[in-house]
Amino acid sequence: MSVEKRTAPEATLRALTNVMEDIFQSPSDARGGAVTSFVIYEPIPLYTLDLQQAAGAEALKQAKQIAWRYILHSGSERLFADIDSEEGDNSSDSDLFSGLTEGPVAEALEKQLIEVDFEEDSPDKNWELRIIEIPSINVGAIWLLGQTAQTPTKFYSYLGTADFSGQTSESDFISVVNNRAVERLMEGSNRSLSTP
Repeated sequence: MSVEKRTAPEATLRALTNVMEDIFQSPSDARGGAVTSFVIYEPIPLYTLDLQQAAGAEALKQAKQIAWRYILHSGSERLFADIDSEEGDNSSDSDLFSGLTEGPVAEALEKQLIEVDFEEDSPDKNWELRIIEIPSINVGAIWLLGQTAQTPTKFYSYLGTADFSGQTSESDFISVVNNRAVERLMEGSNRSLSTP
């Protein structure tokens, strides 16, 4: 396989399964609670940028991994769960759990992951699979980081798709991100604050 995944720390899977058991436990079960069954896929590192970083020319170099994203299936239901990537000595499983998302965003992410898996299965090229989200400008994309000079970095948008269609090059992705971030910063600076 030409798209590679990094290995998450064991603590992230433990945190996920423990918190999911707490969330989906059925209190009406006389045996102490039934747990909804989920298929859990290998996690993908989740990166983010704040608005100032997104407006900069070196945006991707400033991207920081904040979590591991697990894709979950339960029957026809699609979800993803984020588990913080930084664990402290005193972190409990619930401290590491960042959130659970279902619905159209989870379905769009899975659809793009399937497309990436299908399109990028090339024996002579290697990418590292990542996800990048920039909430301040409503952008989310699968980030295929090229591992060699012959393997260009690519992005597949699943959130904020109006500016992207299918595969996007690194330069096009950065251009859209920079433009959106600068516009948002300008909107913020043009707002006047009123006092009571």
